[in-house]
Amino acid sequence: MSACEDRGADLLVAARGGEAPGGLRDHLASCAACREELESLRPFARALPLADPGIRPRPATRVALLRALDRVAVPPRRGRVLPLWVPAAAVAAAGAAGVWIALRPAGGAPHVEALALFGGAGVTGIGPSGVEQGDVVAADRAAGLLLGAPVDASVVLGAGARLRVPRDGAHGRALDLLAGSVYVEPSAPSDPAAGPLRVAAGAVAVEDRGGRFSVEIGEGGAVTVAVETGVVLVRAAGVERAVSGPCRVAVPPAGPPGAPVPAEASDATAWFSRPEVSLEVRGPDLVLELRPSVPREIRIAPFHRLDPLFSLLLEHPERGQVSIPILPRMLRPPPPPEGGADGAFLLGPRKPYTIVVDPGALGLAPGRYRLRAMYTSGRPGGLWRGTRTSNEVDLEVP
Repeated sequence: MSACEDRGADLLVAARGGEAPGGLRDHLASCAACREELESLRPFARALPLADPGIRPRPATRVALLRALDRVAVPPRRGRVLPLWVPAAAVAAAGAAGVWIALRPAGGAPHVEALALFGGAGVTGIGPSGVEQGDVVAADRAAGLLLGAPVDASVVLGAGARLRVPRDGAHGRALDLLAGSVYVEPSAPSDPAAGPLRVAAGAVAVEDRGGRFSVEIGEGGAVTVAVETGVVLVRAAGVERAVSGPCRVAVPPAGPPGAPVPAEASDATAWFSRPEVSLEVRGPDLVLELRPSVPREIRIAPFHRLDPLFSLLLEHPERGQVSIPILPRMLRPPPPPEGGADGAFLLGPRKPYTIVVDPGALGLAPGRYRLRAMYTSGRPGGLWRGTRTSNEVDLEVP
């Protein structure tokens, strides 16, 4: 591969105003073609949230970005697959960081105009032109896709999920869930005549009516639909049921949809959108931090002096294991304030939840310990519920 062909990711960084990496500055001085491509990238490069996992553009922004991609598409040079060529290593690294990457083929319109992903490592079925008709996309861990026309939706695949874009163009805005779970956020269609988005799961069809929802195929072909907000139509065995969120609908194999059951709004995303806990020894302190597993906001229950949601699991080679709940007297600065009248904290990609623990307040005997932090919440009201455990660290108590 020539020097020009391996500059796609570097050109994008430079177009966004960053420092030109990897000797790009010297290359640009001698390469008119790459200078021309750099200038053509500038009008839309700053709109790509490649360097910021906290950006989730609104539908109108996404449509404008796709149109910008069309306007500035660079004619392919010999050996070029994409006008914005990103090496596989860059995709893997970016996916691990939870960012969006937009891909656009150099020639011809693919079935799905644009593709973006977070958690991209471990996703298969994505070609150089995005997602074509009949393609099956699979994920071995939670990963998100931004699908353009005609689908026009953001989806998140659960671990083990398999999703297909139907071959029949008459399906319009349609997706086939073959296995696992998928969460869907439909956008305004780029073509209003395309109609509502439909997700098929075996003999079950879910049609959007302004909702956000997840569909899961369970054992034996049973299907569960969880509606976060809005309204969807669930069809199965000749029966159609309109349901509004937040609720859950169970559909037995070869049977009609059951009655909607009240549920937490977070049930639709709980299988992939959860807080990740990290623990770090920082100077004399223990720093415990919560961040979302994907770039999506989550409502969590924060620290409360009467409800010890946080604890430390300690292990000593001679004294064994012990669990210590984190109490107010163990914290150095006060914990972050609650975010609203309902006592929730809105956890986001750029808004972690951090508490600092004084190890001297734990009452430990001298020695070396292995520690993990645990966060356990069972509070209702649309808050995330479950248990998460951090990485292990070593702590030396003098």
